[in-house]
Amino acid sequence: MVRIIDALLLWSLLSFAAMSALSGQFRDAQLAAREGEVAGHPVIATFADAEYRKKGISLFGVRTMMEDRRGVIWLSDAFSLCSYDPDRNKWLNLTSDFKKSLGFERFDSVKYIAEDARGRIWVKTVSQGCAYFDGVTWHRARELFPGYLKADPDFFFLGNDAKLWFWFPEGLVGYDGEEWTQTFQPPIDIKWVYVQGRKGDSLPPNPHNSGDDKPMREAFCGFQNREGLIWLGSRNALLTFDPRTKNWELALLPVEMEYVYHIYEDRISRLWFGDLDSDIAVYNKHKNQWTFYNMATYFPQIRPETARFYQEKSGRMMLATDAGLLLFDEAQNKWKLFTANNSNRLLGYDLTCIMEDKRGRIWISAEGGILLLSGEQSKKQLDR
Repeated sequence: MVRIIDALLLWSLLSFAAMSALSGQFRDAQLAAREGEVAGHPVIATFADAEYRKKGISLFGVRTMMEDRRGVIWLSDAFSLCSYDPDRNKWLNLTSDFKKSLGFERFDSVKYIAEDARGRIWVKTVSQGCAYFDGVTWHRARELFPGYLKADPDFFFLGNDAKLWFWFPEGLVGYDGEEWTQTFQPPIDIKWVYVQGRKGDSLPPNPHNSGDDKPMREAFCGFQNREGLIWLGSRNALLTFDPRTKNWELALLPVEMEYVYHIYEDRISRLWFGDLDSDIAVYNKHKNQWTFYNMATYFPQIRPETARFYQEKSGRMMLATDAGLLLFDEAQNKWKLFTANNSNRLLGYDLTCIMEDKRGRIWISAEGGILLLSGEQSKKQLDR
């Protein structure tokens, strides 16, 4: 009898644990059933800026978004820095504490957010430099920077093994949460312009240059792929750096691109590059092959720009652009544009960010707020 009771008790505990683990999925499914779909993905939740602004949370065109290891979402628009805990459905406006701790009179929009190996949250503002949050308060990052770095970085990005990489005027520097690497500088003889069929400094003069005709030795974004190679996007150039061999190389571009700002690695390890125009370049390392797309070719009336990338589990690409959500079926070379006109769940036309969280859900921000989609697609969409 005792064994039977013990078995029943064990079965009850296991059943409770299993139901707890699935409750979040059931809740998502229930919400999705009420909210409808976008591009075949059930809508789990809608966070409208107009509604949440009344609660002290600004979600107007969020341009940077990051999920930490606890599952908390950190995000910033032009007016505030906020966090959201999906498990507790709890929003926090961190702007006041951020300004007070750092002695800022005004809030400066955050461009980059990342978590280091020690769980500290790093941010880079437009003009007020870097700061980090240690779980209690905010600190100026300058206190952690090595003495040989005299200025703030232009940007940083999360690499492999939770290592942060910073692009300083002095060069590329890595930080593992404890120690800083040396400064890695591209060789002076590398030309920061390299497209197929043309090398060298043959770009037209640029107003951002310092009075000469040399192309800018300036990077705008960074990314470390799964194999460990670091890619830097610049004006009309891609540079690679291998932290193991300390080797720099200039990568071929299929066509001339302007200001590469976005890099994404898809599920089969191809790299997608987007610039500030309508250009997209895709690099397949295994085939040593480039593919080029210009979004304006497919949508000449609206000329979508500034694509941010996400790949569905089915393999289709989703692109967040200033003209709406682009769905690209590469196998069939088919493009479809979703806007607030033909998909009323979208919170605007100008989509500013797209991100996948650890549960496989898709977060999309626009000028009207944030949309949370299921990573799963409806059977109707998969059958098309």
